[in-house]
Parts: sequence; structure tokens; C-alpha cells
Amino acid sequence: MFGLHRRWNLLFAWVTVIAVIVAVWLWASSLNPDAKRARDAAEDAPASRSAIRPAALLDTPPANEGIVAEVGPRRGQLAPDFEASDLHGRRFRLSDYRGNPTIINFWASWCTACKKELPAIEAAAREHEIHGLRVVAVNMGDDPDTARNSLKARGVTLPVALDLDSVVAERYGVRGLPVSFFLDANGVIQRVQFGEMSEEMVSRFALEILDQRANTGASPEVVGTQSGSPPNQATLKVTLDAFGPGTLLVRTPILRCSAGFCSSAFIVPLMGTPGITQLDW
Repeated sequence: MFGLHRRWNLLFAWVTVIAVIVAVWLWASSLNPDAKRARDAAEDAPASRSAIRPAALLDTPPANEGIVAEVGPRRGQLAPDFEASDLHGRRFRLSDYRGNPTIINFWASWCTACKKELPAIEAAAREHEIHGLRVVAVNMGDDPDTARNSLKARGVTLPVALDLDSVVAERYGVRGLPVSFFLDANGVIQRVQFGEMSEEMVSRFALEILDQRANTGASPEVVGTQSGSPPNQATLKVTLDAFGPGTLLVRTPILRCSAGFCSSAFIVPLMGTPGITQLDW
């Protein structure tokens, strides 16, 4: 009996010694800067296109109690939820940002105005990050390497959602780039901005959604749209045309343009022009 008790004590002692050795090894590994860098590099390794899962639309969670808003891409509506991969292949959802005022910016590497605008958005995001502002830069159609290199060339480090098949852009009614949606902390769209923004504009619009936490009832308007307009004013309507994929038709007697030209050189200057009561995409 004594011998059996002694053997159990010996076995327990050896198990204890092994557990201590393993614990010390793990602790030492955590202090090893080379090992830590290797782990961080593995986590932050860029993902290839084949490793990126397509973006997906999700059922949008309801807003907080007391907030009544239907789901949609217009001012006053609840921003449609989606799930997408970032540049490292990690998945996240737009609804993860609930509770924080958020800017959703649609961009692509081929869009000159987008590339000029992204550093302005990054600067404003850094300025207001301490106040809870978040940004999701939704890339339309670029492979991860192209998107990554485009951002790196401009020193931009914004969180990117890869919309390889443009399913998110389609749900948000995006027809030209860049387009930005400004969401309050409840996920309700407070402003839709078509066209390039300066850093001052991004900061000013960001303050609007940050101030929604103490909103008194006034809401920012969608840029390019006016309500309650007097009669006898012209109405400009932009719709998809049958002349070819991606072509836009401006329904006036004299104007017709492609999507890229309209968004960068024609549509944006018309926003806010007296006499235009509605600009529909």
C-alpha cells in the first residue's frame, strides 16, 4: 500500500514538473520578439483573391428601441447590413459598427477622384477616431493586391471591405464613384454624398453624425436633392439606358454621357444647382 502511494506521488510530481516546463516555455515564447513578430505577420499576411470569400447581404438588425426606419440606401433609412472580407481575408459585418457613427465610402483603384479623396477620409477618420467615428472603405471589384497597392501608394490604412462582385454596391444603388454614406450611431443614413470630398467636407459631415447623439431633430440633407421645391422648376432624371452596359442617359434634349464622365464631370457640379429639384440615380 505504501509503495502504491509512493508511485502516485512520484507520478504527480512528474506531471507537475512537465506542466511547469510547458508554462514557462509558453511564457518565454510570448516575450520573444521574433516569435511575436512571426505570429503577427501570419495574422496580417495579405490574402490572395482565391482566399477572399464574396461579400454577402445580410438581414439588417433593427435599430435601437424608439428608432423607426425602414432598410434602404437613402437618407433616413437604416443602412443595409452586409458581410465582407478585408484585405487579410478576415470577415466582418457592417452591424459590428453599431453604436459608432460610421462612414461607408465606395471606391475603386481606377477611379481618379476616389484616389484623391481617400487620404482626406483617412485624415478625418484619424481626427475623429477618439470621438467614436469609424470608416468602412468598400472596394468595388478590385483584386486584393490591386486594392492594397492603391492604398499603400497613398499611405491610406482605412479598413477595407472587398466587394468583388459589387453586390453591396448594387444594394446601395451605387452607379458612379466615389459615393459616401454617413451613418449615425443607430445605423441610420443621415447624408449621402456623391462625388469627391475635401478633408474639410469629410470632417464637417462627420461632425454631423457625431452630433446626432445629441440631435434635436434637424437632419442633414442628401447632397443634390431638395424637397418642397416650388413649381415650374426643371427636373433632371438619370436612369440606366439601353445603349450599352454601364451607360447612363440624362433625360434632357441635349445631354447624354457615360457613367464615368457623368459622375466626375457632369453630375457632381449639378448637385445643388438652382432649378434642379431632384437628382435620381
